[in-house]
Amino acid sequence: YDRGTRPEVSLDGDLTGTATTVSHVFELLDFSLNERTNSWDFKGEARMSWVDQRLAFNTSAGCPRAIWHLSNSHMYKIWHPYIHLRNQIKTSKVDPFTSAIEVSGDGTVVFRYHSYGTAHCKMSFRDMPFDKQTCDFVYQSLTYDSHELNFDRDASVVLYNTNTDKNLRTITWVVEDAKTSVVGSEYEQLVQRVTFKRRHNYYHHEIFLPASMFLLIAYSGFFIDRKVASARVSISVLPVLIMRTLLNQVYASIQSVPYYNMLTAYLTMLQFCGVFCVFEYAAVQYFLANEAAAHGRLRELRKFKDLLADDGDAERGAARDDVALVEAAADPGGAAEERAGAATRTLFKRKLEKHGVASKRALFARKPSSTSSLTELDSYHRLLRSDGRGNPAAKHALEALHDAFLVADADHSGAIAPDELSRALREFGVFETPKAARLALSNYRFHRSRGDDRDTLTFPEFAPFLVSYEDYRLANISAATKRCTPLTWVRYHPRSLQLDIFCRAFFIPITAVLVYVAIVMTDAGWRALD
Repeated sequence: YDRGTRPEVSLDGDLTGTATTVSHVFELLDFSLNERTNSWDFKGEARMSWVDQRLAFNTSAGCPRAIWHLSNSHMYKIWHPYIHLRNQIKTSKVDPFTSAIEVSGDGTVVFRYHSYGTAHCKMSFRDMPFDKQTCDFVYQSLTYDSHELNFDRDASVVLYNTNTDKNLRTITWVVEDAKTSVVGSEYEQLVQRVTFKRRHNYYHHEIFLPASMFLLIAYSGFFIDRKVASARVSISVLPVLIMRTLLNQVYASIQSVPYYNMLTAYLTMLQFCGVFCVFEYAAVQYFLANEAAAHGRLRELRKFKDLLADDGDAERGAARDDVALVEAAADPGGAAEERAGAATRTLFKRKLEKHGVASKRALFARKPSSTSSLTELDSYHRLLRSDGRGNPAAKHALEALHDAFLVADADHSGAIAPDELSRALREFGVFETPKAARLALSNYRFHRSRGDDRDTLTFPEFAPFLVSYEDYRLANISAATKRCTPLTWVRYHPRSLQLDIFCRAFFIPITAVLVYVAIVMTDAGWRALD
């Protein structure tokens, strides 16, 4: 017996004779996939068999089984195909205490051994965490080429499991399928391919759900008072940091890949949406600063309301003087101006006596009061200007009021309607619907001149009405004032609040669309590469 000669060569006496057929069956007992090194560890029982007619034997009638068990010392004293695992990273171990050779009476040799080792596994994470990985056993004999040794096409991988109702599985993976094929031309290769499917429950509980919840937390910031900066900043920034932590956790579990997969695309898009919440609040702060500046202009203008402050009796006494002043402004140099002269002097004197001041300049240093007259501001301005000693600040204030009036008076009719009044109020940080502005105007006129309920407002009325607007505002006394279309309701809000309302309505739908597009584009990009 020559252990260096193939069985067929020994029988036929021809080196180019029939090839030896080798069958290899592997029973997989346990496994683990290393996603960082593109490898997998396996443990199982291998069964390799071939026919060597030189070892055939006859049995006596009393022999129960025609099987000859060779001792381990004779393992390598017979011919062996010397098959090795081609894609192994670490040499697979064969334990002599868990290996055995059996020879049947017809010469069939069965080599059983317990095998464990590490093999290369080419992985792709583009569908993670819904991905499948395919790992191979690639067996080949470097001693004999395809003319001398062939693999049995019926060889297979057996998936062992004590629970026959379920596939072999670990905490992270479950075996979905196993197939066998023979490839190669010069040297045949037996490829036993095992497909693993990731168990993605962990990613649902620890990645998808927390990421979505923290995005909802960032979304809830749109409902927090935009003027509470500390709360808004915290609730916007923290989800971004948590998304980054989750992304780092995912990247730490796999190898460094130069592409997005389904999970990282999802987390990255949610992170971008969280960053958007931060920039959105930055824009809100910008609008708030503009609105505060506009309201500051109104607050400064209210200082000139002091010029017109008086009690009810003085106001009723000044009503006739107001008419005279308006007529004088419309007919300069005429009889109306002469009548207005006496009215103006009387009115000015009444003011001095009321507040106990010694000069006109002292009127600008008084404490604020609560009432005003329709035309006194313009009257005082003309009065102070007439003797060359006008207050420059008062002149500037009147010019600002007049500019705002002209901007609101889009049709240049000299009077503004409620919608134009609402536009003018926005220039001074007061945001009202035309209906609310009209209600405030009606309330103002009711207290100033009963029976006058015109829709329009001229400039002589606009100036004192603006500086005393808060005294007559009635927008929030009834929910009925809010009964309007959503678009109209939002239109007359401050820009800072409009931005928050827009995000409340569209942030979640837009985020869902963006996440879907990101995942689809990631998949489409991979298909194009394939």
